[in-house]
Amino acid sequence: MKLHYDFELDEDMELVSGSFSATSTEEPRAIVRNGADLFFYALAIVEYDGSDTETTETWMRDTVKNMEVGDVESTTVGGVKFEISSFSERSYYLDISKAG
Repeated sequence: MKLHYDFELDEDMELVSGSFSATSTEEPRAIVRNGADLFFYALAIVEYDGSDTETTETWMRDTVKNMEVGDVESTTVGGVKFEISSFSERSYYLDISKAG
């Protein structure tokens, strides 16, 4: 399984957005789902101005657990948009960006 991340910074070196993924070409979906759950959990508990880590963590865990191939789900917490998607049996993606 591969865990991947990319960050976009502005000219002041402030975080604008981040993209994260858990993918595999071999492991079964359940293993990749567990990897995504742990990886995204670590991101859900990062605090920022206006964060609500409990709400974010619950939403991420419920979304990953119930996600089907082709689903795209999003929510906004404290001015930050979280979007989770799955485009194949062995992939989960999380995009985090400023809302608005």
